[in-house]
Amino acid sequence: MLVATAWGQYAQRTSLGMSGGSRTVEDGDSTIYVSHSIGQQGVIGSFQGSEYGVRQGFQQPPVLVVSAPQGDNPLNAVVYPNPVTTSVTIKFNESIKGPIEGKLFDVTGKEVFYKQYDPIQTLSVDLSQLPTGTYILVVGTEKKQFTSRLIKN
Repeated sequence: MLVATAWGQYAQRTSLGMSGGSRTVEDGDSTIYVSHSIGQQGVIGSFQGSEYGVRQGFQQPPVLVVSAPQGDNPLNAVVYPNPVTTSVTIKFNESIKGPIEGKLFDVTGKEVFYKQYDPIQTLSVDLSQLPTGTYILVVGTEKKQFTSRLIKN
């Protein structure tokens, strides 16, 4: 799995004027980018979970982007229905011989679902406990992997 970090502040560097600024501070081996502004009006708040933090306001912290490259050996599968309301079906268009791993990630990159299944050609996964949102579905067997964006209504 490839995990990349995008910095929202880079786009803001040129937009901060008389009411703010930015500076890069180096301390030994560490480099810190500091951006500030004065007098922003809007809803600002934060929430810290065990594995991630979310901040709301005009200046946003780094955004975690999760993607899983298909590589040279993609798994041939179809996912339906999409959008899903309660359960999703994954149909494999090739013979499955080893265990199947199913993972679901939310838009922050947090793994919200994981289950290992015995080999089967058509798999039904109950997602009724998940909140409405967009997810990344990653299904893997031995050395092959299938990735799909999944919308939960």
